[in-house]
Amino acid sequence: MTLSDLASIGSFVSGLAVLISLVFLYFQLRQVNEQVKQNTRHTQATLWQGASDRGVAQILAMADADLCAAYISGNGGAPTADAIKKRQFQLQVFAWYQISFAELFQQANDGLVSDERWKRIRDNLLQFLRAEPGSRRMMFDLMESDGAPNDAYTAFLKQTIAEAEKMESARKNVS
Repeated sequence: MTLSDLASIGSFVSGLAVLISLVFLYFQLRQVNEQVKQNTRHTQATLWQGASDRGVAQILAMADADLCAAYISGNGGAPTADAIKKRQFQLQVFAWYQISFAELFQQANDGLVSDERWKRIRDNLLQFLRAEPGSRRMMFDLMESDGAPNDAYTAFLKQTIAEAEKMESARKNVS
């Protein structure tokens, strides 16, 4: 074997090593790209969760009796004890269903909540709605009065309310 033959073999091995390195690099870049996308989704979810937390805190702060009375008066109503309690209940339901649970729903749709965890969350919501007819009515009234968008979350809520009402009717029929 001549020196020229060894150089050719070395060149071939070197070319093969470069090709293998490029293939390896391609797969690593795909993996890094996927990690960047996942980190971006998690960062966005964290930002939205923070906004949701602030929104819920603000709405629950507005449920203070004096603030409810001011709201009712400012809108031309009489701030009776019953009107204040109704407004407080409305704000609690709004904070829970239209902000907190809406954020969980969106995170599940974005793939940030496992299917098993989402099923447990949804089942808990269903049990709560079954046991709380006032919350069901208020949630439905809020969706109807606010001209709720015809989106996936609203459809989900309407379906869940209907399912909870069906469960409650079946329970009452058994009793």
